[in-house]
Amino acid sequence: MVMLLGKIKPIGIAIVGVGYWGRIILRSLTKAKGVILVGFSDADSNNLKEISEIYPCAVGEMDYRRLLEMQEVQAIIVATPPTSHRRIAMDAMEAGKDVLVEKPFTTRRTDALELVKYAMIHGRILGVDYTYLYNPYILEISTILNSGKIGSIRSLEYIRINTCGVRHNVDVLQDLVSHDFSISDFLLGSKVPERINAVGEIASEWNRCTRAKMSLCFNGNLLSTHHVDCYGAEKIRELVVRGTAGTLVYRAEGSDEGLYLIGLDDDNKQVLDRQSSLAIPMDSDALTTELEHFASCIRERRQPLSDGWLAVRVLESVEACRSVLGNAYISSSCPK
Repeated sequence: MVMLLGKIKPIGIAIVGVGYWGRIILRSLTKAKGVILVGFSDADSNNLKEISEIYPCAVGEMDYRRLLEMQEVQAIIVATPPTSHRRIAMDAMEAGKDVLVEKPFTTRRTDALELVKYAMIHGRILGVDYTYLYNPYILEISTILNSGKIGSIRSLEYIRINTCGVRHNVDVLQDLVSHDFSISDFLLGSKVPERINAVGEIASEWNRCTRAKMSLCFNGNLLSTHHVDCYGAEKIRELVVRGTAGTLVYRAEGSDEGLYLIGLDDDNKQVLDRQSSLAIPMDSDALTTELEHFASCIRERRQPLSDGWLAVRVLESVEACRSVLGNAYISSSCPK
């Protein structure tokens, strides 16, 4: 491990794409330990100018390939439109860089497989930005499940509602439900659904799914249900984990976030009325934790928690849901 003045030498990071999500990543990069922003790239000259004024010590380039030539850059973060993810990630790995890609990893599972296999063969660290896997509440749910406190999992019930409308380059399956598929993969241990039922609504203007309800069956009797909508009245994130000995409820509404444990009585027959809110330590935000984890994986040459194989499994479930939806779409116009 390289040391600098008695400390670990920070990992040099460059980010490609400094739009909405790229700027959020930049803010977390400045807080993350063990990393340093070396450069950034964006095809929009206005974005470059704005970010250059905020981060004058970093190199700004319109052509991201100039960043790949810099020896100080050890890793690239890709935060561009999803259709460009495969090309940029592959260019970065071919240039000898490790890579973290925002979700959706790629728009097709075959492209994801190509990137993962290249990373394996050539020893690159390849991560995908499934931020919720680093959320303290989701990590606490995993800890409680592993302890057996609520028994065996019976079902996972997700609600994920946005208010910002459909993104022009992805649908709600790639944009919203992919988060929940990644959480299920994490909590259930990489299980693949055996059966899928789904119904959804497609916006005629964009030919993209704007809301959907799905149920995925694992191991014959474990059910995962999903309700996603990008035209909701308020932003809601909810996960209910029902076990044989209790229930966990995670809910985020606006800026309020909490995790609740609902236990059973001594006879294991009825749910107690009292909900006990769990105190969760908030050492840092999920994205900062993810970036620090990615940096440690680069130093130790190990794949991250949210690696490329996780993204392949998520995309497999997304494509399976899209296939099941098929003609089960209701056509509608986007709300104005």
